[in-house]
Amino acid sequence: MSRFEIHPSTKLFFVLLAGLALLFNPFVPGIHIGDGDVYRYEAAQVEYQDDGSLQATSVRSGEVRENLPIDDEIICTRLGVSRRCQFEYHVLNGGNVSTIGIGGARYEYAYLGGRLYRPDSVGERGDERMTLEPVNDSDPLASVATQDTSSTERRLVNEGRIKTYRELPHEEQLVEVDGEYYTIYATAHRSFYGLGGASRCVSSGDGFCESANQKRLVDTGLTLASWLAGLWLLLRVRRRMRRS
Repeated sequence: MSRFEIHPSTKLFFVLLAGLALLFNPFVPGIHIGDGDVYRYEAAQVEYQDDGSLQATSVRSGEVRENLPIDDEIICTRLGVSRRCQFEYHVLNGGNVSTIGIGGARYEYAYLGGRLYRPDSVGERGDERMTLEPVNDSDPLASVATQDTSSTERRLVNEGRIKTYRELPHEEQLVEVDGEYYTIYATAHRSFYGLGGASRCVSSGDGFCESANQKRLVDTGLTLASWLAGLWLLLRVRRRMRRS
């Protein structure tokens, strides 16, 4: 036997390892038949400008995005005026609003007129009123962004768009990855019900509803192929061991 020839028992061992790896591969996308969901998420990089404004730029297209829910600690970034924003605009315009019965603000910043403000109060105790102070911090987003991101979310901020079977934990939240800030937002969702093919899809009509179904089929096929290949290799090992 040549010194470079692999012993049959060693070959059998490697075949066994390959079979087990294919059968118990943790990276296969799984079986997706019947009930289930497919979500599509996108990410935008958020930058704090020198003039106090925020700019959100799509990672995928490079376009500046308006009307994005950046974070629940930063209110009024979306177009339209909610009751909370109406209140803050009233305060910003000099409205005399007492803090009595209001309590502390439940958000870090208000984004009004294209810049960040921090809710505060002025006056003596018992005669305090609400106020808004312009934010002049060099890095105000650090106080609201989270660094506790999942591997899927980190892949999202690198690729700009992904499809996934699970809701991301920081949807419509500001995250920090490698010193940069990003907001994560869902752009499409399809729910499947039972084995009959019934589903409900919410999308912008750009082909997601069809591609969500294709993703389930392809991922299921890849998973089954991995399992079957692993079983086939293990059966080969079993037959070889019986012959020896």
